[in-house]
Amino acid sequence: MHIPDTHVVPINDMKEHVDSRDCWCNPRVKYEDITKYGDVYKSSAVIVIHNSMDGRELIELHGIN
Repeated sequence: MHIPDTHVVPINDMKEHVDSRDCWCNPRVKYEDITKYGDVYKSSAVIVIHNSMDGRELIELHGIN
């Protein structure tokens, strides 16, 4: 079963992103297993996290200005 990618893209970035793992920003790919014990769901997700051109994620992650 193929799981479609979910893309997380910076808002109002300086350059348009491509919904692809081959985007210019060299996005990182995160694999998530979503499991709930008991009632409902067991699933997996592939999340492609794009990097901004202005580096804003560095500020969020490391406090770098």
